[in-house]
Amino acid sequence: MPEGIKDVRFKRQSMVSTVCLSGEKVAFVFEGTLNKELFVQYLRIWFAPALGPLDVLVLDNSSVHTSKLVREVLGSLELKWPICLFILRILILWSLCGHI
Repeated sequence: MPEGIKDVRFKRQSMVSTVCLSGEKVAFVFEGTLNKELFVQYLRIWFAPALGPLDVLVLDNSSVHTSKLVREVLGSLELKWPICLFILRILILWSLCGHI
């Protein structure tokens, strides 16, 4: 559905969550569908403070995650995520199976 058009078919509750290596869990539940403004709010208020030095951020290619606003906010947070070998192994396996 195009951005800015209200979905009136049903009410929806959505959730964005994070699980850190420390075991800390951060969840954000809201009415409606996720958009870039809500995701930026989540990143600034809940995600960034909970992120540890060894945590890795993994996002899919959702338009919310890849928007210019989100990329700018992630850049401004000056967070550094290591690329762990486990994630690289998963990406290599997915590419071999034709999923990437």
